[in-house]
Amino acid sequence: MAKILLKFGPAVVREIPIVKLPLTIGRKPDNDLVIDNPTVSSHHARIAREAGGYIIEDLNSLNGTFLTNRDAHDKKIIKAGLKDGDQVIIGKHTIVFVDAGGPIIEDPRMPKTMGETMVLEPAARPKPQEGKEQVGYLKVVEGAVGDQGEVTLSALITYIGKAESAGVRIKGMFAPDIAAIVSRRPEGYLLKSVKEGYPKVNGQSLEGERELKNGDVIETGGTKMVFGIRGLS
Repeated sequence: MAKILLKFGPAVVREIPIVKLPLTIGRKPDNDLVIDNPTVSSHHARIAREAGGYIIEDLNSLNGTFLTNRDAHDKKIIKAGLKDGDQVIIGKHTIVFVDAGGPIIEDPRMPKTMGETMVLEPAARPKPQEGKEQVGYLKVVEGAVGDQGEVTLSALITYIGKAESAGVRIKGMFAPDIAAIVSRRPEGYLLKSVKEGYPKVNGQSLEGERELKNGDVIETGGTKMVFGIRGLS
């Protein structure tokens, strides 16, 4: 089965099997792969099958879609064939195409991929409380995050690190560029480690990912933050 690896810098933030085609990519939540970044158009590109192979097609995006392979480096494309190992540049993200062979499997039980989270189809989603939306936040209790004492986690994906593109930008010489990712899902928030040894949650180094709970203490590069959830009417 073919799959794509979604990368931000050197870090692989998601591995997504291709179980349905076409697979649309863009910033709006109705895409199959949602990349929540202002450099990405609402409906940016799509992966499809054509003449027995895979293609990547730009959907009139504002900033363009670029292909890197053995024949070209960061070549702007309208439509191009995809081969195993090809890299597609969309905004600040890289999509690596991996073709392991075999047919596309259409499985109605498979969840629909949205961004770097796995979200169930609408009929299976838990219903939110009437008139309320649960929104997470990180409150800084030690160290510094830019000039903010609190960061609201309203985006589908929030990066934690000292990189300029990080939504939670940690100050400190020894902080990694991207240490972790917070994914917002209908059922809650998920914290995923990107840099080995980072972050710590409640004093323990995180390996892989875990669901965040109200009151969890996240420590990265000398900065401590408390995760909380509030309901907005």
